[in-house]
Amino acid sequence: MFIPKLMRGFLLLMIISHVSLAARDIIVEFKAAGFVPTNSSFRDIYGKGAALFGPEITVDICDTNKWYAFASVDYLKKDGHSLGLCNDTTIRMVPLAFGLKYFKPIHCADFYAGLGFQPTHLKTTNCSPFVVQNTSQWCLGGIAKLGAYVDVRCDFVLDFFVNYSFVKAGCPKFCQPEAEPLIPLKANISGVVLGVGFGYRFDWICA
Repeated sequence: MFIPKLMRGFLLLMIISHVSLAARDIIVEFKAAGFVPTNSSFRDIYGKGAALFGPEITVDICDTNKWYAFASVDYLKKDGHSLGLCNDTTIRMVPLAFGLKYFKPIHCADFYAGLGFQPTHLKTTNCSPFVVQNTSQWCLGGIAKLGAYVDVRCDFVLDFFVNYSFVKAGCPKFCQPEAEPLIPLKANISGVVLGVGFGYRFDWICA
């Protein structure tokens, strides 16, 4: 239920942007990527990689077509096995991202670098009796972006990108009060994101 609500919120944001903004350049895209965790414990439990996907909107915020604001929501689900007893465990991550991109046109592509905040909703399920079995929490992190938008045709674009997401989770006692005697969740869920997006570019003239 959590994911559809986020998707509906993102679609509403795009509709509001389409109606109210007088920006010169708006890019709406859907991204598919691979998430490569940088933390060894994360890799030992959930493996060396996972699929991540979601929409993103990028909006020109000044007349020079160099500075853009972006907002995105992604989703990741991965099954794994806990260390030691190898109990089944599942992690679900919903990273949100808000920040700025700087564009540099070179030939037929717009190269960019970006930086932003990344609030992340983290949910884990673990069958082991020695840890908190179900946790749900928000973590605040950041994201750095490098990529290039390549024009395809008829205002469609491809976005080739590599991101670095840095997020650390630490489950406080109130995230599951009935499990207070158990070991709380603490995890480094940072990683490298490699992927491609397919989108449409709206070129508007400022009013």
